[in-house]
Amino acid sequence: MKEAKPSAALSVIESALTRNEKSPFAVPLQLDRADALYEMPPRREDARKLYAQIAEQHAGHALAPQALYMAGFAALAIGDYEDAIGQATAFMDRYPEDELLSGVINVAADGNLQAGKFSTAEALYRRLTKEYPKHHEVSQWRVRRATALYAEKKYRETIDALAPVASAFPRPEQQAEAQLLIGSSHNNLKEYEEAVQSLSASLKASSSWRRADEVLLELAESHRRLSQWDAAKARAKELLTKLPDSRLAGHAHFRLAEYAYETNDFQTAAAEYQTVIQNAPKSDLAPQAQYALGWAQLERGHPQQAIEAFTALIEQHPQHETIPQAHYARAVCRHQMKQYVVAVDDLNASLASRLSEKEASDARFLLGLSQAALNQHPQAAATFRKLLAESPKYAKADQAYYELAWALKAEKKENESARTFAQLAEKFPESPLAAESLFYVGEHHYSQGEFEQAVVFLNASREKAGKSALEEKAGHKLGWAYFRLEEFDKAVLAFERQRTAYPEGKLAADGAFALAECLFRQQKYEEAVAAYAQVKNPSNDEFAALSLLHAGQSLTQLKQWERSGKLLRRCLDEFPDSPSVPAALYELAWSYQNMRRTDEALKLYEAVTAKTDTEVAARARFMIGEIYFEKKDHREATRNFFKVAYGYAYPKWQAAAHFEAGRCFEVLRKFEQARKSYLEVVNKFPESDKAPVAQKRIDALTNR
Repeated sequence: MKEAKPSAALSVIESALTRNEKSPFAVPLQLDRADALYEMPPRREDARKLYAQIAEQHAGHALAPQALYMAGFAALAIGDYEDAIGQATAFMDRYPEDELLSGVINVAADGNLQAGKFSTAEALYRRLTKEYPKHHEVSQWRVRRATALYAEKKYRETIDALAPVASAFPRPEQQAEAQLLIGSSHNNLKEYEEAVQSLSASLKASSSWRRADEVLLELAESHRRLSQWDAAKARAKELLTKLPDSRLAGHAHFRLAEYAYETNDFQTAAAEYQTVIQNAPKSDLAPQAQYALGWAQLERGHPQQAIEAFTALIEQHPQHETIPQAHYARAVCRHQMKQYVVAVDDLNASLASRLSEKEASDARFLLGLSQAALNQHPQAAATFRKLLAESPKYAKADQAYYELAWALKAEKKENESARTFAQLAEKFPESPLAAESLFYVGEHHYSQGEFEQAVVFLNASREKAGKSALEEKAGHKLGWAYFRLEEFDKAVLAFERQRTAYPEGKLAADGAFALAECLFRQQKYEEAVAAYAQVKNPSNDEFAALSLLHAGQSLTQLKQWERSGKLLRRCLDEFPDSPSVPAALYELAWSYQNMRRTDEALKLYEAVTAKTDTEVAARARFMIGEIYFEKKDHREATRNFFKVAYGYAYPKWQAAAHFEAGRCFEVLRKFEQARKSYLEVVNKFPESDKAPVAQKRIDALTNR
C-alpha cells in the first residue's frame, strides 16, 4: 500500500484532533501531529515546540517521556544544540529508568559534540558504551567518543580508544572512520609510518565512504612527512581521479602544488596553484594559492609574473591575512628587478602591518638593502641600526652589521664603519663575513698610519680566511704593514708566504715587487736585483717603473754601472710619464758619471732639474757642481753650488753646497769668500756632518 505523504497525514490528524480535543486520544493525536510535522523538514521547528509543549503540559502522561525525547531529537536535527542538551538533561533528571534513556543520552552526547563541549560529550559516549555494551549503536558511540577525544587533541587516548576494537566494527564505514581517526592522531603525534598503515587500512575498509577524500588527503600528508613525494602526489591525484566532485578537490590541487614546490618543481607548482585560483576564485584557498603562486613564479626566475600574482592578491583580497607578507614578497621581486623605489614602498607597507619579529626583521633588512641601492646611505644605516636594536639575534644579523658598515663607509664615516666591521667579527666569529670584516678593520688602521693595529687585524683576517682570494689579499696587506713598520724580516716572510700559496694569484706580481722592495730596504742588493727581475706585469705601472729604478739603484750600489744604466734607460723609455722619471734620470746620470761619461751625465742632471724642484733636483744640481769641480772649472762649480744653497730648501744639500763652494773659493784663492761659505755651514746648519769640517777650515783660514 502506498504510504501517505506527511502533509496528508497532518491534515487527517489535525481533523481528528478537532473532533477529539477532550478525548483520551488527544495526547497521542498531538504526538502524531508533532511526528508529522517532524517529517516535514521546513516545519521541524514547529515539531520541536510541540514535542516540548506535550512533555510540559502532560508530564504525567505515559507518552511524556517520548515527547521530551523527541523534543531533544528535533532540536538536534535543526541545529539548536543547546536546546537539545537542555531537553535531554531534563529527561535524564525526570526519567532516569526509562527505556528511552540510551537514546536520550545519545542526543545529549551528540548535542555536546556538535556544540564543541568535547569533554562532556566524551564522558556521555563513554557512559553509553559502558552501560549499553550490547546496543546496536555501540560501535558508533565508540567512534564518536574517539571523535571527541581527537577534538580535544588527546591523540594518544584516541588511538587507545579505537585501535583494539576498530577491526571488529560491523560496518565498513565505521572501520574506515575509526582508522581515519587513528591515522590522523598518529600524524599529529608525528608517527607518520603508523599513520600510513592506519589510513591505508581506512581505504581498504571502504574507499567510497563519505569521507574517503579526507583519508586520501591525510594519507598524502603522511607520505609527505616521510619525504615519500611520489606516494604523496599519487594519493592527491587519486582523489581527483576517483572523486572528481569532491568538496576537497581544490585542497587536492593545493596539496599537489605544495608537493611540487617542495621538490623544486616550480613550474608544476605554479600550474596547480593557478588551477585552484581558476576553479574556486571565491574560496578560502584562493588567496593562499595566489600568494604561493607568486613565490613559485619567483623561484622559476619569473619575477615579473610573481609581481603580477602578488599584486592580484593585494588588490583582490585586501583584507586577507597574507597581505603584509605579500607586500614583502613583491618587494623581493622588485628588488631583484632593481625597482628599488617601489620596493621601498612595499616594504614600508609591510612594516606598517602586524608582522612577526622574523618577518619584520626580513622586511627591514631588505629595506636597508634597497635604500643602499638608491644611495640613501643615511636612511640605510638607520634601518640596519633599528633592525639590530630590535632583533639582535636575527638570523642575518652578521649581514646587517656588514651592510651597516658599508653604508657608513659610503657616508665617509670611516671610523664608525671600521668599528662596525670590528663588532661583526667579534659578535659573529664564525660568520663567513668575519674574515672580510677583519680585513677592512686592518685596512682602516693601515690608512690611518696605525700599522701595529693593522698587523693584528690583517693577520687575524688571513688566518680566518682559509684558502681564498681574501687570504692572499690580507697576507699581502699584512706584508706592507710590516714594511711600513720597517720590520722587514717579517714583511719578507709575509710576502714569501703569499707568493708560495698563490703563485698565480691576482697579487702575485705585486707580492714579487713588495718582496724585492724589502730586500732593497735591507740593502741586500744582489738579492734585490734578482727579486726585481721576477716582477712581471704588476697591478700598476708605477710598480713596474719602481722595479726598474730600484733594481738599477741596487746595481749602482754594487758598482755594476753598465747593467744599472740599461735598466734605468728602460725605466725612462717604458715609463716616460712616471713620477719616478727624475730619480731614474739622476741614477742614470750617476752611472754615466762613474763610467766617465761626464758630458752625458751633465745633460741628465740638468734634465732632472728641469723636471722637478724636489730633493732629487737639489742632489742633481749638487752633482753638476761636483762634475765641474772635477773638471777644475771652479767658477762654474761655484755657481751650481750656490744654486743648491739658495735655490732649494733641503738642509743636507744646502750645507754640502756651501761647503763645496768654500772649497772652490779656496782653489780660486778667494779666502774671505771661502771663510764666509764655511761660516754659512757652521751658523745655519750646525747639525750637519759638514759643520765640524767647515769649522776646521775656518780656523785654518783665520790662522794663515
